[in-house]
Amino acid sequence: MFKDHKRLFFNLAFNYPLEKIPKSKLANHVAKLFTRTRKTCPVALACDLYDHVEGHTYYVRKLSHLLWDMTEREANPELLSAAKSELLETESLDLQGVFAGLLMGEKKLAMALAKEPTAKPFAMDYLKRHNLSPGGLQKSMRSLRGKDIVEQDHEGVFRLTDPLFGRWCRAQGMI
Repeated sequence: MFKDHKRLFFNLAFNYPLEKIPKSKLANHVAKLFTRTRKTCPVALACDLYDHVEGHTYYVRKLSHLLWDMTEREANPELLSAAKSELLETESLDLQGVFAGLLMGEKKLAMALAKEPTAKPFAMDYLKRHNLSPGGLQKSMRSLRGKDIVEQDHEGVFRLTDPLFGRWCRAQGMI
């Protein structure tokens, strides 16, 4: 929205990389919020919740809320599993819309990265494993990065920006 020169808000904001909130802080916060409502969520379970959505704060919040709704007194792994399924189901329509809006080469790359994030997407073995061509990959990578669907993390690994999008792709059996 802010980096596309054709958009109304072009260059009206600064881009700042936001680091993930550390797992221990966010997991303890989730556990504390449960306690405030006379429910409990073990910190270890809150850590599992965090890991499931790779620390993505929107999904940590939403998954925590779903888990809280399902919990009478104490959250447990079975309830968390049900909350994870419900999260994927509630986000499915939006994720399907994202996928439907991609070109075929972009879909292939998104599916490859959902299955196997990599620091070397142009390596011949990666291209072969995922039936990608170097030229198509280059074009799709540029496009998906521009759409903020793919990012390169601080370790140089290319991955989908939205952790649930990868889970959705895998759940659809597209990979």
